[in-house]
Amino acid sequence: MAFHQPLSFLLAALFFVAAARGQAPPEPQPDAAEVPWLQSTAKELNAFATLAYKNGFPRRARDVWVEILAEYDRNDAVAREQLGYVAVGSAWQPKPGFDYPQIDEPNLKNAKMLDGKWQATAKRLGDGHRELAATLQAAGKQNRAQYHFRRALRFQPNDGKAQAGVGARTVEGVTGTDLELELLRRSRTMERLVTSLTAQKYAVKDVAQTDPRLDSAGAKYAAVATENFVIFGDWERDVLVDVAQWSERSLAFCQQVFDGEAWKTPAEMTTKIAFFKDRAVWGQVVKANAAAIGDVDFVLQHTSACGIDRGKNGLLVSGQADPAVMIDYAVRKVAEQYSMTKRDAIVEGTGHAVVGLFFGRNLIMTVAEQKQSGTVAGRGQGRFEMPDLEVWKELARDLAFEKASAPAAHLPLIQVASFSNEERIKAWSFADYLLRREPKLLLALDTSGTTAKNDFEVMTAFFDATKVQLREVEEDWRVFYTGDSAALRAIRDQVTPMDAISKDAPLWIEEFNRLRRTFRAKNAGWSADYSGPCRQHADYLKKNKVARDGENTQEAGKPLATNIGRLFAQGALIQSGEKDPKKAMADWWLIPGFRDALFDRTLEQVGAYADGPLLVMDVQRGRTMGPRVESMTFPWANQKGSEVYKGEVVASVPVALLGPEIAALLAANGRGKQKDIGFPITAHYFAADPGDVKCTVLVGGQQVVGKLVRANFGSRRVSAPGLWVFYPFDPLPKGVDIAVKWTTKTGSESVTFQVL
Repeated sequence: MAFHQPLSFLLAALFFVAAARGQAPPEPQPDAAEVPWLQSTAKELNAFATLAYKNGFPRRARDVWVEILAEYDRNDAVAREQLGYVAVGSAWQPKPGFDYPQIDEPNLKNAKMLDGKWQATAKRLGDGHRELAATLQAAGKQNRAQYHFRRALRFQPNDGKAQAGVGARTVEGVTGTDLELELLRRSRTMERLVTSLTAQKYAVKDVAQTDPRLDSAGAKYAAVATENFVIFGDWERDVLVDVAQWSERSLAFCQQVFDGEAWKTPAEMTTKIAFFKDRAVWGQVVKANAAAIGDVDFVLQHTSACGIDRGKNGLLVSGQADPAVMIDYAVRKVAEQYSMTKRDAIVEGTGHAVVGLFFGRNLIMTVAEQKQSGTVAGRGQGRFEMPDLEVWKELARDLAFEKASAPAAHLPLIQVASFSNEERIKAWSFADYLLRREPKLLLALDTSGTTAKNDFEVMTAFFDATKVQLREVEEDWRVFYTGDSAALRAIRDQVTPMDAISKDAPLWIEEFNRLRRTFRAKNAGWSADYSGPCRQHADYLKKNKVARDGENTQEAGKPLATNIGRLFAQGALIQSGEKDPKKAMADWWLIPGFRDALFDRTLEQVGAYADGPLLVMDVQRGRTMGPRVESMTFPWANQKGSEVYKGEVVASVPVALLGPEIAALLAANGRGKQKDIGFPITAHYFAADPGDVKCTVLVGGQQVVGKLVRANFGSRRVSAPGLWVFYPFDPLPKGVDIAVKWTTKTGSESVTFQVL
């Protein structure tokens, strides 16, 4: 993926530790006897990376070069230069204007050749690391021996001698250290819990309960209640009920996951939450309760949610225009409170972790000054605007290789107003890791920042509380994100990028890009990494012979089903039943979510796996948000005031083509027997929430009957980030002018078109 900022996985500040943070002394350096091996390994990895680069897999090459700098030689000239650095005296500086190529070529022959080369390279390096580890162990240098045993497993996960060297054992067919097996056990427990709770239904009833803090603002609202929560708001009842159910699910999750001594008597939580459709109503509530809230001007200017008082007397209030964001907020606040964490970064990291486990995305960010420095920001600031947790995992892996950016010891000291993007990713990934490992360590890290003034004091307080070195925990976190043991692979539960290459994928991508060009969008590249989940979901669909109505999920208990797969499937673009890409894609422009992928200017690369008549594509992770992103509508907005658009627009679309969500939409509006619906009219606001969007459709001055849907979430056939769809309930008339006007808070766009 090409970025307009320098690719900077390891900036000149790599391994630089800020003196003001007062961190502990640097890590022990390699023994002199190790240096020749480290240098020869760097040389061999450089050779493989260069081969991968020249044969169409620059992303694979980049990962290897980053690993060289992180593990073998931070000053390796080949890796530095290939990643866009120039030597300035004794330092390396990013080269101005450098763009690292990130588009892989779906060449099956080259992929197989590289896979063979990697297997041979990994065998040699794994053997060498293991032998060096044995030598160091015999010399009494246990710490460095452990390092090389771990590196041996990086290259040969099933090496029995290396496994024995790190104390690995096999349980239920999976081999790993005690720690890795515990991570696997807890990860699987949490995934099963999320799956069961997602299907769990809780009793919800209407209540006449009121709250004086809402009444003082003159707010109009209703209320529903569960056993533990009361949800107020001016939303439709079914939305409030949904929020209440998700609040209970979050609580049930926390009650089982936070299972240590500290949570046997959890603190009183705020269990009353109010949601208003209009942010202005929320603002009235904030102003009416200014004495309890504090800095009202700051809250109104920078947030859309706040708390009034705390604990059992507290009330959480939010102004949200999107039910999905409301659910994110409810699940997040329950988890943050139950965790008993207090430090800004730890609180937010915990909320992100629990929401991510449930939904695979994070829609809410605490107010923060988004600093532009550091490795991850250098990859393209827009990556941080992507809510997809798979993108966050990529960024966390980058941080894990760096070894110095956003140290764990600094997390409890961060103030929310100076929360950098690197620190946000570290906070989420570290909280997620500690939930999988031992939640009491998360609370210990949080409380270590209570009186500490610098990183070193945090590390000292953490050790005093746990008798565990924070540096060792952080190293284990690093291995979790960069290692390749059998246990860690089982946690990720994904096929490898090379396994995801299919001989048919290039044909589908070629046709996909041909259509994108007809819709004024540039070609999208292909990513082997992004294709792994596509292969996994394709295998699930084939194994279970899934019909179209069930394509965008994975059902627990079915063969090959996983929670990760379920989360991926929700946004996957899936085509089945036709082997010829041109024939299969002929009607994509009729399907709102597929149309969005053809239009999306932010889409730079895709994942794709094709097997005969089945195609699974990832058209979300490869998006990159820039400082200015073009929005559009279809039919196209008029270029001239009186011009009538007479391009391809049909009168109606079969409901069966769009799927069960549109059938449900018609049924909810008394039209459940209809087989067709009017041509979907779309607005694609890729960059951000457009705010208050309206759509009017007129024929002969008369309003067309239909429904405007904010289609951010749902199956990919009818949804996409930033998508709005107006569905006319009846077929559009032919040969007459149809006038459409889209209106947002920042302006309007109009088009007049005809169905020919």
